[in-house]
Amino acid sequence: MEVWAHFQHDSQLNGVPLFTSPTSSAIYTDASGGVGWDGVLPPLQVQECLCRSHAAAPHETSTALHHCAGVELPAVLWRTNANEAGLWDADLLPLHINFKELRGVHRSLLAWSSDLQGHRVLLFCDNTTVVQLLRKGTS
Repeated sequence: MEVWAHFQHDSQLNGVPLFTSPTSSAIYTDASGGVGWDGVLPPLQVQECLCRSHAAAPHETSTALHHCAGVELPAVLWRTNANEAGLWDADLLPLHINFKELRGVHRSLLAWSSDLQGHRVLLFCDNTTVVQLLRKGTS
């Protein structure tokens, strides 16, 4: 009871899972500074292979994960799978590419929210700033 009496309800660690589930879905996103955004949700079989490969070697590069999973590299997946895309509104055109890359991730997640709900998502994004922001959980 003493622990609960001094529990810090406003701690930033509240809500952080102690046991994280393995990834179970995968998406790809990209953005262009002057045009718009694009995202790919690969077929379930491809997602499963990538997630298994990531579970076995979570710190591998994207290229190594694709090789281990026996999955084509993103350049091929972009051409052979259905995707979601959109153009930037005029008010977004002058904004920094990092913001646009993050917006591309957000719009892709929204586009497939019903497919991704309840899943831990393996995100492939070519913008290191966005990747670090999402890993850290703050900016």
